[in-house]
Amino acid sequence: YTGVMYDTFVMEYSDFHLESTSITVTVAGDSSLSGGPCVISSTHSRTYITQYGPYIPQAGAWWICKGGSPGTGSAWSTTSGLDEFKQQIVASSWMVSGSSDTSVKAIYGLSSSSTSSTTSTTSTTTTSTK
Repeated sequence: YTGVMYDTFVMEYSDFHLESTSITVTVAGDSSLSGGPCVISSTHSRTYITQYGPYIPQAGAWWICKGGSPGTGSAWSTTSGLDEFKQQIVASSWMVSGSSDTSVKAIYGLSSSSTSSTTSTTSTTTTSTK
């Protein structure tokens, strides 16, 4: 791929488990990503970032510096986001061995939950019923 790949740029600084520090960052050379100087704290939001990388491009310290909020905003043009990520999650349901509880991987909110039910569900919201 030789095109512009703005969906692949997410910046993370330091580790939030360490003592709080900050750096000043300026990005140059690309009109969409350029900006600064911006002071980035080691305690910046890591919403939508995992130990394996980001879920979506609208995350990280530089996204916030450019005026976006994690998961929203328009700090620079991207081709995918939270809605596209959630659409790729395969809804699953299964019975918990030895009980009538059904566990459902929720799409809304990117979390998992357990619900009590005797029927399968592929809903994109998390509900609990008894």
